[in-house]
Amino acid sequence: MSTKHLYSTLSISSLSRVVFCLSIINIAGCSLTEPNVSFDGCLAGTAPCDEVCNGEDDDEDGNIDEALSEACVLLSNLSLSPSSSGEGFGRSLSTVPDLNNDGYNELLIATSRSNSELDQESPEVGKVALIDGASREIEWVVEYGGDFGYSLVVGETDNGEPYWCSGAPTKEGDDNRFGRILCLDFNGGVIDSFSAQSDFGLGHWLSIMSTERGDQLMVSEPLWSEAEGLLDNFSLEEARFEAGRILIFGLDGGELTPQRELIGSASDQRIGERVIGVGDGNDDGISDLLLTGYSSDGADERQVWLADGGRNGSLSRLKRFSASEFTDSTFGASLTSGFFDTESDIEILAFGAPFIEGSRDGELDRLSRVYFTTVTGEPLGTNSARILEMEDLGIGQSMATASVGDSDLLVTAGPGKFRVLRLVGGNAELIQEFDLPQGSSTVLSSSGEPDEDGLIKVWIGLPELGLVKLATIRPAELDE
Repeated sequence: MSTKHLYSTLSISSLSRVVFCLSIINIAGCSLTEPNVSFDGCLAGTAPCDEVCNGEDDDEDGNIDEALSEACVLLSNLSLSPSSSGEGFGRSLSTVPDLNNDGYNELLIATSRSNSELDQESPEVGKVALIDGASREIEWVVEYGGDFGYSLVVGETDNGEPYWCSGAPTKEGDDNRFGRILCLDFNGGVIDSFSAQSDFGLGHWLSIMSTERGDQLMVSEPLWSEAEGLLDNFSLEEARFEAGRILIFGLDGGELTPQRELIGSASDQRIGERVIGVGDGNDDGISDLLLTGYSSDGADERQVWLADGGRNGSLSRLKRFSASEFTDSTFGASLTSGFFDTESDIEILAFGAPFIEGSRDGELDRLSRVYFTTVTGEPLGTNSARILEMEDLGIGQSMATASVGDSDLLVTAGPGKFRVLRLVGGNAELIQEFDLPQGSSTVLSSSGEPDEDGLIKVWIGLPELGLVKLATIRPAELDE
């Protein structure tokens, strides 16, 4: 086992950058066994042999796992962890487009408290580290208060320059201003920031919506309870208690410019605990939103809504999805979209429920599940994993999309479980599954497309364990 200790210090405007030590642990040899791998006669000393998915050059041609008819998914023996107490390391992850033109995407890793630990009366300092995609070495670390790093996203400015933003959702400053969003470039400069004096939760969730006019930053504030909106032309006759809102910003000319805001249409909807941009669900030529919310009748079960992306002001729902079983409000814990069906060119929406309580043969049955539907609301297949222990919430807690040519793969994880899925004719199909270390929630971030080495990197954050692990996907090489 080899360990490297990495240090970096640098100061940037209005933020302090601290010395932070990151250990990169690379365990020599094969410490993990992948299922469904045939080793043929190689172990008997008869190499070369046929290439199989195992991370080795079986046919001794200088290439690894090449010319396979199926995508090759492996869980690497590489782990990233801080050398000191690392709880919260990996709370948020975001891959970064190749910054130094070496053919490898970089990675942002945040260290922050969990949602249940956040305390607006006692904010803590959070950290975000940039990791070089090829060397796995730390480039810099940014530190800021207000539980900075709780949410994390990467986008492009209107002139194509990459930037990153992070949420600091807890109380900041002496005037009890709750929450701040900071956007920075990758040279150490603060581009702009935004704060709001409102109930706890600004920056609870960040995401990027790509449009023809460039990337837009979506900022959620699920507990928003005001009558006056951010924009001058929006006000309500009376406040909507915990209606929630989603702010949509452009980053034009180095400034965060609010362009639209969506407000929950009634009290108690708490919209935007999760929100992503998706395709056009109502044929108006404008991308729509997939987000979580609650019914306004006081029901505790969370729902997933497809909402009109062209609106400004009160939210307009196009479709509503809910689970018939008890999910303890975990329905919609993760959201993603992609072209997951190998027999269709239609965009597919996916949302996870890491805890479902039902019955099986008259006995209590606990499952975790990923749901698939078209952007027009047509339900497709599901994929489920049985929960054997109450603390082991399976798939659906986090999801990511990986492009493997003409279609996409869906990657999902939960405590103790990692799966790669696709759809075939609307039916969910399992490609690969691995066990993960238990005792932690999971966070996923995918490079989306292959790096210089032909591998898609899927980073797996295990923040309660202070670990970030790596899985790789090598797309299949099909004959033309």
